[in-house]
Amino acid sequence: MGGSEEMGAAQLCSSHGLPLKYFCKTDQLGVCAECIAGGLHREHPYLNMEEASKQCKQQEQACIPLQRSLSLPPSLNTGHLTSLEQAVQRKDNIREKHKTEVYDMSGERLALTLCVTSGRAGAEADIFALNQLFFRLGFLNRIIRDPTGEGFKRELLAFREWVESHVSFISCCFVVLMAHGRPGILIGSDGATVNLEQLFQAMNNQNCTALQGTPKIFLIQACRGEQQDPGIVYTTDALSHLSKVLPTHTDSLFIYPSQEGYVSYRSETDGSILIQKLVMVFLKGFCEFHILELLTKVIQEVSGINIPTRNQQQYKSTPLVQYTLRKLLYLKPSGMAA
Repeated sequence: MGGSEEMGAAQLCSSHGLPLKYFCKTDQLGVCAECIAGGLHREHPYLNMEEASKQCKQQEQACIPLQRSLSLPPSLNTGHLTSLEQAVQRKDNIREKHKTEVYDMSGERLALTLCVTSGRAGAEADIFALNQLFFRLGFLNRIIRDPTGEGFKRELLAFREWVESHVSFISCCFVVLMAHGRPGILIGSDGATVNLEQLFQAMNNQNCTALQGTPKIFLIQACRGEQQDPGIVYTTDALSHLSKVLPTHTDSLFIYPSQEGYVSYRSETDGSILIQKLVMVFLKGFCEFHILELLTKVIQEVSGINIPTRNQQQYKSTPLVQYTLRKLLYLKPSGMAA
């Protein structure tokens, strides 16, 4: 039987890299906070490890510590052996299921930043902040300043060729597009426009085979219209295992600075609100939370800001996140301690 020292040992969850602080009573496994909050064990009863160890000792039952090889004392009878073997098999099955629900981020990470800086004071602050973030997350970031309308397409296609030329496994791709814009349109440094949907399609599962089934993140920092939001005053009172055909548009994530038809806001000294808040939130939480949790926090941060303008009116802004991800996406680099 495992003692309290064994159950309380400092071990990490194989799926999330977090300490195993809890014991799932349903599956008889050590689990981390993420397993309980949003993982496979979120609806299971659980105890903290200390309490589980006490109960195990009091009831004189066999407790199975997670994350170590199971060594069975020779005194255990056949009945106990069968029960323990079944529990170990159940543990292995759960680990395998975790692997299918979380993107494998052990491969190379590539990023492309296309940014029109001309006439967009503060853009360099955004480039600097994003480059810091990509460095921390282990992304190799290719930066292109002042692309023309046609240059956006040309540089993205060159990036796709670079991706396709890699022999090693690529686990994630991040594309940042920053410019003036209109609904569905980016404006290049030469005043020519490019359709956002054309850029997105260039990287989908059909057109970029190297990224089939791989998370593709698009971060757009551009106005989506001319509307401004003054805000309102209020009173508070999974995919089939039988399918082997991958849909064309899966595994993508799109992050916009505002709702369709609305402006986005940028400080001429500090950079855009979305980029700066996103970098801040991601740097604080990428070791612990998956990307959709991080983006929920980004939306909360941005929407909580009162944005002053030249006409003395204060406005609000709400980023928009759209995605077709099929698994949880954790950006923590492989091997990094929590």
